[in-house]
Amino acid sequence: MAEEKKLNIYQKMQVARVKLQETKIKKSGKNVFAKYEYYTLDDFLPALNRIFLEVGLTDRFNLERTYDNGLCIEKATLDIIDVEDP
Repeated sequence: MAEEKKLNIYQKMQVARVKLQETKIKKSGKNVFAKYEYYTLDDFLPALNRIFLEVGLTDRFNLERTYDNGLCIEKATLDIIDVEDP
């Protein structure tokens, strides 16, 4: 029996991108003033969570907030992690 080739994280990310594109997600956000529609997290997160589970990926989101002379500075970081990589 042939052993199935293990995908690396970059290959898994590519598979996840293609699967997400195939879902044909609809935009639910609407900007009535500028007259355009946009994706909200509710539009794509359920599909993305399902896909990540299928391909063996997970994500970690971190929001870091610092203050400089009364100015709030926010830095968002998204890490994609291969759950099969030790």
